[in-house]
Amino acid sequence: MLKELENYLRSDWWTIGDACQIISGFVPSSDGDGIVTPPKSISISDGTMCSSGKVEHLAAQVREKWESCFHWYEEPGSTKFVRTGLVAPWEWQVSKTYAILWAIDQEFDVWSWVSEAIELGLLAEIP
Repeated sequence: MLKELENYLRSDWWTIGDACQIISGFVPSSDGDGIVTPPKSISISDGTMCSSGKVEHLAAQVREKWESCFHWYEEPGSTKFVRTGLVAPWEWQVSKTYAILWAIDQEFDVWSWVSEAIELGLLAEIP
């Protein structure tokens, strides 16, 4: 398991933008201070650093699918989303579990790392 992906899996909440990038197969890379450096992303499948162009193209496909689906952003008492003070919905927080279940439902190829995360105890069993 990539250390960078493990760090995300240990968190309960992701920004929607990060979730789309992870679902597309890439983990946002950060410097030593934890500051995300957008031009760098790490491939979940092989751990290589990837160009921002390739990552952005694939993440855009996930974002397009995300936008075309209905999500209960404003559901009272929601445990799926946290609306931050920022206007851009890509900066809002989404439950890690919701994002992964959505990706599975939309038939994105996430099972390889999801299965490993379940085995390592980083995720609960997913039906």
